[in-house]
Order: sequence, then C-alpha cells, then structure tokens
Amino acid sequence: MKRIASALFASAMALALTAAPRPVHAQGLAIGVEGGATFADLHVSGASTQLGHRTGYRLAGVLRFGFAGPFGLETGVGLAQKGAVATPAQTGLTSNVDFNLNYVEIPLLLTLGIPTGPFPLHPRVFAGPQVGFRSTCSLSGTISGVSASVDCGGGSLGTTSFDTNSTDFSLVFGGGLDFPLAGPLAFTVDGRYDLGLSDINPSGSSSTTSTKNRTFTIMGGVLLHLP
Repeated sequence: MKRIASALFASAMALALTAAPRPVHAQGLAIGVEGGATFADLHVSGASTQLGHRTGYRLAGVLRFGFAGPFGLETGVGLAQKGAVATPAQTGLTSNVDFNLNYVEIPLLLTLGIPTGPFPLHPRVFAGPQVGFRSTCSLSGTISGVSASVDCGGGSLGTTSFDTNSTDFSLVFGGGLDFPLAGPLAFTVDGRYDLGLSDINPSGSSSTTSTKNRTFTIMGGVLLHLP
C-alpha cells in the first residue's frame, strides 16, 4: 500500500508541476469540518506475522490558507481511531484482540492545487508532518466466553499486554477534490495515508523490533471560504 500511495503522490506532483502556472484556489482562509473512516494497522518490524487492519473513524476541524498561486497550507485538529487486530493464533485466546488507540492529531500540510481549466473541480495533493497525542489506549477481546477490556500499560488480556508512548510523529500525504457549492461553501473529499515515524512501543519484548502506526483514511466534509 505504501508503494502504491507513493507512486500516486509522485504522479500527481509531476502533473501539477508540468501544468500551466495559473492560480487554482483563491487566496485567503477557509474553515471546515471533515469526517470519515480509518483503516489502520500496527507495523511490527522483524515480526514473522503482522497484525490485521482495524476500522475506525476520524473527525477533524480544518483550517486552510491559500497563497497566491497553487500553493497553500492546511492544519487543524482531528480525533482519529487507530490500532490493529491480533488473531487467536497470535495471542492464544479464543477471539481476536483489538488494539484500540485514539489520538488527537495536529497536521501541518503543504498543499498544491492542480489546474483543471474551465471545470468546476479543484483537485489538490498534500504532504507534511503530523503530531499525535494519545488520548486512550486499550486491549479488548474474549476470555473463556467473557468479554474483557484492559487499559494499555495497566494489565494484560490473557498473555497479551501493550503500552505506548503518549506522542506519535508521522508523515501524511494524499490528495483530494473540492466541489463548489452555493456561495462561499464547498464540499471536499480526500484520501490520506499516515506513515508512522515513531516507535510507539519502545519497551516491547525485543529491542530489535519497532511498532509504528500505519493508517489510510477517507474523509468528506464542508468548507466555508472566508472573505
């Protein structure tokens, strides 16, 4: 998935840079809200088997600033559900174990609009760093037919335990489309890939492995362009 996302991002950047140098978005501020689905996992380096994907959601407030020309900045605050799923073969339990990780995230993205001529669509690509602050972390599953949940670092679920750092740094890249609505309103959709850079479990069982977040997100929302 990472190679495909990187290739798509590189192709979009090349298209934008070779297109006619005309402004795509008006200069100024835009605020909005977005929401959508997350498809997350935890990549454990050196592991013989990897954890499965976990589906969650992401909600965010968005602030965009457009410069003269196609470049701009995007930031905001989001709440994202991440984590992974471990199978019974990996944990020894009779059910899957959910690694439930929730983060408050603040990205700082450089955006690049792609010219579309007379068409009323505004595609864009973006990339930049993001910091996430862990809000909750827990393990949940079934032991002997009874559902159970424990906080990370506060106990174990069977023989499975987990703890994480409170801060996670990642690189975000992706693309999206804006559709003009009535007046200053616009509908926006985007897809983004969060590539975790931090080892969120440095106190794991082996010093030769690292555990990093990986998340693909699809979102939609509404923007209000300010005068």
